[in-house]
Amino acid sequence: MRLRFHAEARAEFLAAADRYGRERPGLGEDFIAEVGRALDTIRANPEAWPVLAHQGGVPLRRFVLARFPYGVSFSAVGEQLFVIAVAHGKRRPGYWRNRVRR
Repeated sequence: MRLRFHAEARAEFLAAADRYGRERPGLGEDFIAEVGRALDTIRANPEAWPVLAHQGGVPLRRFVLARFPYGVSFSAVGEQLFVIAVAHGKRRPGYWRNRVRR
């Protein structure tokens, strides 16, 4: 499955990793690893997570990380996994929905 990040999703992912890395040495790498594991799990079975909404007929889903208060919002169509957001669970819910233009 081909993985693509929305530019803003990539930026917020890297910003969160940087913030965690400044908080405690190694924590940023732990965050990156956990998001990587989440993406591997999503790729294995992208329809396993609940649908949050539909945008242009495409289901938008979210995988909630276990260790960090973040979720990976994504759509999976065919062989493409599109990461729409790597969003903190308590900050501005749903702000990323305008990123999907299908």
